[in-house]
Amino acid sequence: MSAAQTFVEVATIVCVDASMRFDLCQCCVSLHAANGQPVVAIDNVPGVADELRRAWVDTDMWRGDPMLRALAEHRAPVSGDNELLLPLVEPAGLIGSIRCVRRDAFSVQMIRDLSVLSVHVSVRLAQLGISTHGTHPLSPRQHDVADLAARGFSNIEIAQALAISENTVKKQLKEVYRRLEIANRTELARMLRSPVVSDAEAPIGVTHVGALTITRGVGSR
Repeated sequence: MSAAQTFVEVATIVCVDASMRFDLCQCCVSLHAANGQPVVAIDNVPGVADELRRAWVDTDMWRGDPMLRALAEHRAPVSGDNELLLPLVEPAGLIGSIRCVRRDAFSVQMIRDLSVLSVHVSVRLAQLGISTHGTHPLSPRQHDVADLAARGFSNIEIAQALAISENTVKKQLKEVYRRLEIANRTELARMLRSPVVSDAEAPIGVTHVGALTITRGVGSR
């Protein structure tokens, strides 16, 4: 896994290796938005229509999954009948998940081993600087200011767009820089506007690669 340089590479290794090691019949590694919605997923689940995969990353369909809702709320492993959902986390919160399905129940040792795996994956994604939009520790107002600044708006333009004073914009940006541990708008733009998965890794939509499928939603930009 240490040789993997992108999310897709990391997820592919996890899907293949975990399926073999733990005799999984299904494995899916996903990146999530701050509210828990999947935005990018790599899976080896057979017989799923591409339209369903796209709906999973672009609509509120995920809210009908109680395990996923529980994961978003507690950021801890969630188990069901022959199914295990593991969190991928960063300091700011949930970044993704690993869903594992077996024909037989998971043993206690399997759950422990897979939980350790999810920690290793989280660390590797952090090393690669992979994150998802909205997971940064900003208030809603700070996020609005930061987003406009990252898009190239001047302080005056931000103030006009948000109906606040220019002085408030300056104070909010200063706090944004402090919280994100950055120094300027260039770093802010790189942090907030770069996609979590590049077009080179996977275009928006559904891409089949052998036994694996990469699904990337429009919210992953």
